[in-house]
Amino acid sequence: MNLRTCTHPASSRGYWLAGAAAGLASLGALSDAQASALTSTAIPCSADHLAQLPQYTFRHDFVLGTSMELTVQADGPAAALACQHAVLAEIDRLNRILSIYEPDSAINRAKAGLADYPPELTELLSLYADWHRRTDGAINPHMAGLITCWKQAGRDNALPSDGQLESAMQPVGAALSSDSIYSRGLSLLNVDALGKGFIIDRAVAVARKIAPGGLLNIGGDMRAWGDATWRIGIADPGFHAENAEPVAWFDLTNAAAATSGGYLRYSTIQGRKYSHVIDPRTLMPTRWDISATVVASDCVSANALSTSACVLGAQDGMELAQRHLASGYFFADTRGVVAKGGAGASPVKFADAAPAGAAPAHAAFAAAAAADAWPKGYSVNIDVALAAGGGGRYRRPYVAIWIEDAKANPVRSISLWGNQNKYVRDLSFWWKATNGGKTANRNIAMGTKNPGKYSVAWDGMDDAGKPLPRGDYTVIVEITREHGGHVKQSAKITCGDKAATATLSASGESEESTVTFGPKGGK
Repeated sequence: MNLRTCTHPASSRGYWLAGAAAGLASLGALSDAQASALTSTAIPCSADHLAQLPQYTFRHDFVLGTSMELTVQADGPAAALACQHAVLAEIDRLNRILSIYEPDSAINRAKAGLADYPPELTELLSLYADWHRRTDGAINPHMAGLITCWKQAGRDNALPSDGQLESAMQPVGAALSSDSIYSRGLSLLNVDALGKGFIIDRAVAVARKIAPGGLLNIGGDMRAWGDATWRIGIADPGFHAENAEPVAWFDLTNAAAATSGGYLRYSTIQGRKYSHVIDPRTLMPTRWDISATVVASDCVSANALSTSACVLGAQDGMELAQRHLASGYFFADTRGVVAKGGAGASPVKFADAAPAGAAPAHAAFAAAAAADAWPKGYSVNIDVALAAGGGGRYRRPYVAIWIEDAKANPVRSISLWGNQNKYVRDLSFWWKATNGGKTANRNIAMGTKNPGKYSVAWDGMDDAGKPLPRGDYTVIVEITREHGGHVKQSAKITCGDKAATATLSASGESEESTVTFGPKGGK
């Protein structure tokens, strides 16, 4: 997690909603007084009433250094807006306390001796001490120097020496306590490992006071509240494009799920990948190609157990999850599933097949094995980098991605981000090319990704699921933002018998993005 503060004054807040209410438009700003009135008491709601409530979805980038999606079940748009307002306000409040990246945060002021330890920091460090004990040292808050050392190694393209690693982090032993955390001083603190889960739990506690149900997803870690059941997919660490078929599905009800792994965030040093997840006992990065998803009652516990599984390995991670009654655990690497199961009264069941109504399988490469057809095991990978919009948090624009053949005929609609009809129609080129075709939105548990960075893939199938021949194709990306720009970009790429690369040039709404044709997952 990369905790960064991005605060907008209340007078400038304006939100888009993407919800079940047909024709719902932008509702503008919600005042602090209105939000306060709506957050003062919890709203009772029967299970039958909750099932009938519409859903409203809000999407933001650059929230805690990643992307955020909030889906709210509410009686109306005013309550939904109030919930988003309160959730973002709580995230910003806690970020101003816990971010080690903001010079004026409470934790940095405490490090400099300019402030007392805030109670939220004390509570979080107590949780660290508890999980340090439970995980035999796999969870450790004194990682700042070690993390910095490995980041510098990535920039220098040179492995750190044993002496550098030992200087960056002195061992603390198994008897870590909240008192010993303070006695060692705050200079070595990095609370990213559990901090995001801590903030998600606190934000959901606020959301419960406004909306009877919903799902908060920040960087692939999520927590659901209320009685609704949410279908969640687990990203395949070997092929983790936004629209790729998940490696498994599970149901999440009034619980949390967290995924750890280095397959989205890693450094390449002397041609080898090194995960951003570091073992505090060996001072070395864990395997970059693994993914550990854990379902638990709260997000801090899910984060602690999923991170520990990456550090300790699948066998010890599984035993730890069972010991602490995690309702579900699913460990995989780029070669397939390593372990799965659950504990407690209602263990999670993981389904390998896509559920009814889910997006079509994008990994059906076997169907393209005919002569002169798409090369087996190849895909076109499209990495889109949205512009940061002034450097702070922003609402994700509406984006459409589709493929045209050499005769400019649209053959495949890849992705549509945004489901509010009023704004989808503003993607005028995509709307005309596809006759308003749509693709499914899904909740995916995955490792934390960089903010504004999205990856989708095309498997060589047309919209009817039939394989297309080798040849020249054009990738088209259209972006539109409320009160912002409207751009269309394209790149031609040859899909033949060898790898190829193309570039989508930078625009007012995006940075330079890449298109590559090659083996699935870069293998």
